[in-house]
Amino acid sequence: MVRHLRQRRASVAVLAAVCLVYILLASTVHAAIIRGGEHYVLEEQASVQGDAYFVGNKLYIYGSTTDDAFAAGNEVEIEGTIGEDALVLAGSIDLSGNIEGDARLAGGIITVRGSTSEDLIALGGSIIMSDDSHVGGNVLVYAEEVSIEGTIRGALEVHARRVVVNGTIEGGANITALESLSLTEQAYLSEGLTYSAPRELYLSDGATVLGDIEYIHTTGSGGSSFNMMGFLTQTLIAIVAAVLLMLLFPVFTRRASEVTLHDNGLIALKGLAVLLAIPFVVLALATTVVGILPAVIIGCFWRTCSKKRMVSTGRGLRWER
Repeated sequence: MVRHLRQRRASVAVLAAVCLVYILLASTVHAAIIRGGEHYVLEEQASVQGDAYFVGNKLYIYGSTTDDAFAAGNEVEIEGTIGEDALVLAGSIDLSGNIEGDARLAGGIITVRGSTSEDLIALGGSIIMSDDSHVGGNVLVYAEEVSIEGTIRGALEVHARRVVVNGTIEGGANITALESLSLTEQAYLSEGLTYSAPRELYLSDGATVLGDIEYIHTTGSGGSSFNMMGFLTQTLIAIVAAVLLMLLFPVFTRRASEVTLHDNGLIALKGLAVLLAIPFVVLALATTVVGILPAVIIGCFWRTCSKKRMVSTGRGLRWER
């Protein structure tokens, strides 16, 4: 019963994400040119005009784009320049290039060594901002382990199990640590710190905090962390699956989205019943970052072999545009 409920929630989440992405991105994604493959390299001298979409197993982006860039794969490396915003979804992300707009990263291991002109949002298991990293705006991070050694011109908000700060934060810092928070020798916070943790932070003799340090005592809550990360991971998987479906099968997803959004509930329920018949192995693959792309391909292949139609339906940073 529990497994069936999880399958149902996962199915509904993917379909909801497909509809949402369809509403927001239909006009651009359906007309997009997808670059990628098992091993794709955008050479250093190459430049993509307009929005760029990269999908594959291993992606190496050494060149540049004039506008936004979307990349989804197992391993993604960006050493070039993205002209505007970047959205990267991968098992491993290495960002050593330049993002001229916002950077939104989600993956298992995320390493940031380059620069982001505006805001950085990162969701992952382990997130490292090296001493070469530079963010011109605010930073929002959800992870298990976070290490910050670079420079952040704006404010910092972190939700993680273990956090180490050894860099410069020019805006305010708001950190929630489920286990520990450490400010080491090179840490420099110019506008104070508010943090929540089960015990007080470790403050190195060389660390500098200008302004007040406010400590909010909390009890250890491993279960809460798991639930939070599980919810975020499932949301990420649903969005990745939705985007890949739209990129790889634009006609099918357009038709499914339109019917789901505009037809009556009976058709939606029939479509949901068909969707739930997808083999469990697809759902199992889709619960891992590495298996997302195979799961989508297998699921879509199953659909094309079927004659049925799949239709179904306080404190911290304030992010504004």
